[in-house]
Amino acid sequence: MLNKLGIIFIVIIAISFLINCSESKLENNGMNINVENPELIDSYKLYFPEPSGICFTFNNDAFWSISDQTETIYKISYKGEILDSIILQEKDLEGITAVDENTLAVVCELERKVAIIDLSGNVIRENIIETNDIFNSGLEGITYVPSDSVFFVLNEKDPGLLIKLDKELNLLETKELNFAKDYSSIFYSEFDSSLWILSDESLQVFKCDIEGNVKSAYRVEVPQPEGFVLDTDNNIFYVVSDSAEKIYIYKYK
Repeated sequence: MLNKLGIIFIVIIAISFLINCSESKLENNGMNINVENPELIDSYKLYFPEPSGICFTFNNDAFWSISDQTETIYKISYKGEILDSIILQEKDLEGITAVDENTLAVVCELERKVAIIDLSGNVIRENIIETNDIFNSGLEGITYVPSDSVFFVLNEKDPGLLIKLDKELNLLETKELNFAKDYSSIFYSEFDSSLWILSDESLQVFKCDIEGNVKSAYRVEVPQPEGFVLDTDNNIFYVVSDSAEKIYIYKYK
């Protein structure tokens, strides 16, 4: 009797393992990706509502972050303290990146718009990027590649898209993404010319090559993660939570 129960137990465990593996492969499009668990080393409160996108300032001495509720860009310290702010006329801000010391670029989800602005909040250039007409599934993240003078923009889902624009915001390329449930933030690393793509619903950040092909992944146990930046010098990354209104700091290998 004990032997039979033991066999039944082993069979149940094996079936459970196979189901979990198939679910993992389904989420990552069948790819064999080693998903690592980075170490959470700290977190700080953010003192504005619904923080979404985040980026380093041009000289890396602080962050720029945005709130889609207040339609404001905030300059914040590495510990989340507000240092300055820029009020915009743009609606539903979701992503931000620094272009140079005088200009930023933002994405507006509902309007499917990318805008380049100065530090006074004036729009220098803007363009509508046609993706879909599904409410709350539009543009989410943006990053800038200074060596090539191009932007990479994410469409959240239905479909998930990696969109490449030139410096004038003209469309260059579009690639459909299918390795996560959605796509909420993107960061370009000059260290190895990689793109890091954060997924809110999958609770993972994916390291990709410049074409958007996944190379590795990291779990992020953060409620509603919507912003990501990477510090390769110190092997840490920062994740912004919209719902918790906090910034989380992870150490990775």
